[in-house]
Amino acid sequence: MSSSQPRRAPTGPRLRVERMEDRVTPAFYAVPDSAQLLSSIGIPDHTYVPPSGAGPVYYVAPGATGGPSTNPAAPGSARLTLNSSLPPNSTVIFADGEYRDVPNHNKFGTAVSADGLTLMAAPGAKPWILGSKVATGWSPVQTVSINGVSTPLSFATKTANPWLRTFDAETDYPPYFNDVEEVDAARPTSRLLDMVFVDRLSLRQVQDNPTTAAREGPEWFGPGTFWIGTVGTELRVYVGADPAGKTVEVSAYGRGLSNFGGAPDLTIRGLGFAHFAFIPVDHRSAGTTVESSTFAWNGHTGLYLDGQISGSSAADAVVRNSRFVGNGSDGVLGLVTDRMVFEDNLVAFNNAEGFRTAWAAAGAKFGRASDMVIRGNTFANNFATGLWVDINMFRTMIVDNLVADNTNQGVFVEISHDNVVAFNLIVRNGTGLLIAGASKTRVYNNTLAANGVALNVKEDARTQYTGPNAAAGSTYDTYDNVIVNNIFAEVTGAANRIADFGTTTNDQPTIQVVRGGSTLTVPQTSAQFVSLLDFNVYFDSSNPLPAVVRWDPTSTNGGQVSYPTLAAFRAALPAYEANGRFADPRFVGTGATEWERFALRADSPVNGIGAAIPADILAAVGRSPTAPPLTGAVDPVGAPPAGLLGGGFEAPNLGAGVSAYAPAVGGGNPWAFSASAGVSGNNSPFTAGGPSAPQGSQVAFLQDVSTISQAVALPAGTYRVTFRAAQRVFNGGVDQQLRVRLTGAGGTQAVPVPVAGTAYQTYSVDFTVAAAADYDLVFESLVPGGSTMFLDNVVFAALA
Repeated sequence: MSSSQPRRAPTGPRLRVERMEDRVTPAFYAVPDSAQLLSSIGIPDHTYVPPSGAGPVYYVAPGATGGPSTNPAAPGSARLTLNSSLPPNSTVIFADGEYRDVPNHNKFGTAVSADGLTLMAAPGAKPWILGSKVATGWSPVQTVSINGVSTPLSFATKTANPWLRTFDAETDYPPYFNDVEEVDAARPTSRLLDMVFVDRLSLRQVQDNPTTAAREGPEWFGPGTFWIGTVGTELRVYVGADPAGKTVEVSAYGRGLSNFGGAPDLTIRGLGFAHFAFIPVDHRSAGTTVESSTFAWNGHTGLYLDGQISGSSAADAVVRNSRFVGNGSDGVLGLVTDRMVFEDNLVAFNNAEGFRTAWAAAGAKFGRASDMVIRGNTFANNFATGLWVDINMFRTMIVDNLVADNTNQGVFVEISHDNVVAFNLIVRNGTGLLIAGASKTRVYNNTLAANGVALNVKEDARTQYTGPNAAAGSTYDTYDNVIVNNIFAEVTGAANRIADFGTTTNDQPTIQVVRGGSTLTVPQTSAQFVSLLDFNVYFDSSNPLPAVVRWDPTSTNGGQVSYPTLAAFRAALPAYEANGRFADPRFVGTGATEWERFALRADSPVNGIGAAIPADILAAVGRSPTAPPLTGAVDPVGAPPAGLLGGGFEAPNLGAGVSAYAPAVGGGNPWAFSASAGVSGNNSPFTAGGPSAPQGSQVAFLQDVSTISQAVALPAGTYRVTFRAAQRVFNGGVDQQLRVRLTGAGGTQAVPVPVAGTAYQTYSVDFTVAAAADYDLVFESLVPGGSTMFLDNVVFAALA
């Protein structure tokens, strides 16, 4: 039986996670409504108070003009304070309001120079540091400037002229982004980094004379868009709708706060950063802490931590309870962030500018780091991969995260070694989990549902890596990955399943392990890609079924074999999924959160059928071992009654080919066996010729007239007994009959259960208990003469 434990409760923000089809409009590219989302996400609540004794404390406020001030009644200017040579361990307290004057007028922003500097909101305040300027004085025009040439407008489908505002490019205009590898040919305006907001709604940029994107040219200019032109040193911004009576904000600064190798131990608490054309916080020193802060609608990356430059380090960072929403490419980008803790954050709607998703764009991306913990976060609705760990990542713990509705992969582990993906809820992504060129990834207890492909394990196209990390195992080859206790469900909205998965049949395989790449150095077949694949649950409600598993049994690309059933896969590759199961997991399907909706019902046939979970994974998610271990990421709803144990009949441990009549109670065996009842391993004289045990490696048997029973103490309520049962192959044509009884002070309830066939099927019986008392749960066979049936995976749970 599985004893339910509460999840480690994340403290991070919870934005409503919408389905992709709910938020994608017919527009060329659906940028979310920044006004709505900024108001709904805001800055997390906090209770920070100024520190005492650590160092001097300075106070700043919007519109202040003086230098650093230690008097809260007469605060100074944020820009002048941060540009001063502050002593180590200084704290700067930001009053409530909007700060548009923090950065310097240069491409590097304001340099953070003091070691141990803390930037924090005043108690209860939620200050925004903005990289935009409010622009007034817009005028309707009849011509626009294309490549410096004044050109008449001829927009046949438009009913109004554009409105123009001219700026001084040298002081207000952010730099272009010139890394062409990141730019998607379908969205070339992403590299321009301009941003315009009307009443906080982000407008979409169109481009002069496009050659690769037909929908980004002037002919698509109109309401909801803006267009940039230049004449000499003047920057001309055109908006496609009358801005009268509205607040128009135009990005003015590329970076906000930056540091390139000095000033370690920066702390940011309770601040918001928005509207920067490039990166609002670019910090390249060790010990960065970010808590209860928001990074929203910045042109490229919300938060950038990088320890790659000479003499620098980005190790030992902590990013917690913060929000990364609507940024142009990445919500968070971290490189060489060893020992970083990234937990309880919201990462949503990033890659809003449409950068190239195959290169770097993601909700969050981390690379070249070791010993990170990524825990308790929500990665949702990103126009790219939700979470991407790439290039020599070692010993990363990716645990207890919600990963939902991302257009590409939910989680992507690439050319890395010895990482963990465990207890994550991964739903409705392009691909749930992709492992490519990675080795010794341990994938335990995830629930992956309604993704295009739940799990894809493949080789990377790059040749074997022989650099300094190769000796530690990161060779860019795919080998020795372990996949245990996961639920892979591709359901489509039938009864007892999640209602809003849609009705289209998914013709993708549930999982696939294929060569994919063009070079293989260490492994040669899928069997070397995955060293252990067992105790997983598969389900697809399609009719007919697509492939449950697609596998590459050869060392040549393109040799994939699709197995339409789990039984066919197991028959072809008996080393895998000896304890796997094809079964409807019976998700709850309702609730305010995804965790509630994807919890297993108390009558789920896959409750408690898992293998032992490594201790380091349990420690990372704050759990204790259960007996038997859990399956999937979310605990079942409704705890089994106290005292009902051993539903898998794995004790006493007899071993393959051995059976025993009436084993004694004790030594791990909680069941009482009478007469000709007992326990059998696989391939014994009892079980020979039939299927293997559906859970574990042993089953109980009932022969002639006999019983198997266990005492349980039950409070009043309704209970369901769920179990797997099958007839013996060699019964001589006479099936055994089964009755399930609950006997106690309130009397006896007995229910006959017709067990049909020699293949294991799931059966259930409900009982109602009027008053709390001690009871005996009894399985009873009724036919004398040698007929035998088998019993396994007994789950007894209170119904919600």
